Amino acid sequence: MFAARMGRTFQTCYKEFMSLSPSAPLVSILINNYNYGRYVRSAIESALSQTYQPVEVIVVDDGSTDNSREIIESCRPDITPVFKKNGGHGSTFNAGFVASSGDILCLLDADDVFVKHKVEKIVTALQSQPELEWCFNRVRIVDIETNQTLRMSKYAGTQVHDLRQKMRRGGLGFGAPPTSGLSFKRSLWQQFFPIPEAAHTLISDRYLIYASFALAKGIFLDEPLTDLRIHGANDLTNQTGKQDLKAKKDLYTAKAMREHLPLLRSSANTLFARGLSIYRAKQVKDDMFEELIRTFWATSTPLEKLYIRSLGLLQTAKRSAGQQ
Repeated sequence: MFAARMGRTFQTCYKEFMSLSPSAPLVSILINNYNYGRYVRSAIESALSQTYQPVEVIVVDDGSTDNSREIIESCRPDITPVFKKNGGHGSTFNAGFVASSGDILCLLDADDVFVKHKVEKIVTALQSQPELEWCFNRVRIVDIETNQTLRMSKYAGTQVHDLRQKMRRGGLGFGAPPTSGLSFKRSLWQQFFPIPEAAHTLISDRYLIYASFALAKGIFLDEPLTDLRIHGANDLTNQTGKQDLKAKKDLYTAKAMREHLPLLRSSANTLFARGLSIYRAKQVKDDMFEELIRTFWATSTPLEKLYIRSLGLLQTAKRSAGQQ
């Protein structure tokens, strides 16, 4: 115990020393947690074990009712805990951003872990070209009990991307990884902060991704720097028969994009068309989303309605062809 405390004390002093160097930007690792007391310690340890310094670790607990608070508190003083009422995924991002000081932000879900050199790789990539504002990395999807690799996140190939014009013409970019594979410069977040909040997880990482694609150049690293751990209670990962939830996520994110990011109106229409086609195909009935659909439709121009209908029909036809 004494040795461990001495190690933490040295690490804290080292962070403070390194933060004085202009060539070593402070990195904030923002961990969001809700009732993941059985997993959050591993996430925190992976953040504290990074080869890169200086790093600060902010852990935002979204009103957990399990033993999360006790575990998070036990990790002081090496982390900065933020305890708040339950407000949804987006609210944890906002609270973490306010509590952080880093020039670079790395997001981490409480049931996932970073490999030890992740932050080092992210900083190197973002410093390679000054105009790069975001860095996303490939994710290894593993069984939490056996640590066996189940698969890799789909998108591959290290590449610099400038998707700004494509997004403003209605594109959606590429298939970016989940939350724990996302990193950003603080200067980029300041352009779309605060993130729209909702008391559910239907608007979260996708909003961040589309906003980043529309506002800045970035880079994707084809290296598994994050382990996304499957345990049976994950939101949308590795869940079968969850197309209705994906459809709702598309619809809600499209609404938020249209309301908060006017330059993404065309992309919001594309995302809405995709979500609506799945929502109708699954014959989902949800009063909140029926109202969302009516409102989105009522605020669309005749040309936008034609585009949404046409794209929805095309996507429905593609799904039907794929099932044959």
